[in-house]
Amino acid sequence: MISTEEMKRELLLMKEELETRLAEKDQKVNPKLAFYMKEELKDVEYALKKLSLGKYGICEKTFQEIPLEKLQIMPTARTLDDFSIQAYFEKRIVFNQ
Repeated sequence: MISTEEMKRELLLMKEELETRLAEKDQKVNPKLAFYMKEELKDVEYALKKLSLGKYGICEKTFQEIPLEKLQIMPTARTLDDFSIQAYFEKRIVFNQ
């Protein structure tokens, strides 16, 4: 089972990778891709802030605990609804193959 310390390490790694990619001046980053990377960076920073406040893994709608196993799949999830959206796309991919 994954711990919150491991989640923190994963989030910090995600943050570093996004910042590095956005800072690369030699490579041209597609503007749309750069926008989504900046949004993902904001989500990662928000998750790290919640972790430092002891609020990480709590659904912002229902205030229920989000299982760490689910957060391992989507570390920046804010609500349990985030996973239903993910499941929808996973099913859509499977059925469209």
